Amino acid sequence: MIKALFIIANFLLMTVTVQAEECLQPDKLVFSVVPSDKKSLEIENYQPLANAIAQQLNISVELKALHSYGDIVSELIQGELHFARLGAFSYVTAASLNDSIQPFAVHYHASNPPFQDEGSFYYSILIVHADSPYKDIASLQNKTVLLTEQGSTSGVLVPRVLFTKHMKVAKLNDFFDAVIYSGGHDTSTLAIANREFDAAFVSARNLSRLVMSGAVDVNQFRILWRSQPIPHGPYVFNNHLCEPYQNVIAQAAFNIHKSIEGQTMLQALGALCLAPVTAGDYSIVQELSKLRH
Repeated sequence: MIKALFIIANFLLMTVTVQAEECLQPDKLVFSVVPSDKKSLEIENYQPLANAIAQQLNISVELKALHSYGDIVSELIQGELHFARLGAFSYVTAASLNDSIQPFAVHYHASNPPFQDEGSFYYSILIVHADSPYKDIASLQNKTVLLTEQGSTSGVLVPRVLFTKHMKVAKLNDFFDAVIYSGGHDTSTLAIANREFDAAFVSARNLSRLVMSGAVDVNQFRILWRSQPIPHGPYVFNNHLCEPYQNVIAQAAFNIHKSIEGQTMLQALGALCLAPVTAGDYSIVQELSKLRH
């Protein structure tokens, strides 16, 4: 499977084109990543990728911590960021505002039972505490549910579109008594683990990561609903960058698993490697975006 991914990756590297009439050749590249509950720690995980790109281009690469999906999208469009890692929904939002935002890579993950299968996709899941009285979806009617942060695909968009469609209701508040934003997947997961709220929509991949880290116990959770597969958020660059910049960024991403430092980075991010991805892979998210409430 991974070998096939890199055949595709090599094809992508040979077919990158510059869409702008005059391409950009900055003397410094700036990278950011969609924020998690530990923003500064997460941005530091990407240092091996920044180092690989900087070494090949002989320029500096800055890791810039930003505070929201919106900030990253805005700076990408304005050209203050040159490449970034986005959530699937935030990528679709950026692409709808400016067609210069081009996806090129995505995390490829190992299987993390019982919540997540191997691949470049994940699920939105509705979780409750395993010791709670909630045994099925119907038992959550008129209860309180947590969403994560505005702009999140699995924590907001999928619940508001796919779950409501599944339940045949117009909006979440037609089923739940209260819908609350926690601010992040980790926050929502820990709130359920601590029995602070009735239920939460979170990413299955994030839940698996917290279980693997020992932050929560797998036996603390019961899953009452799981969405169809959703592509992971992509790494994107502004395709106004000159072709050599685009090629080096993509090549560094696809080869990052080959170095010890890169393996450390991927381990911290819970991925096996970075695999190629195109705009077409996000058609399902684009449809969700059009239908969201």
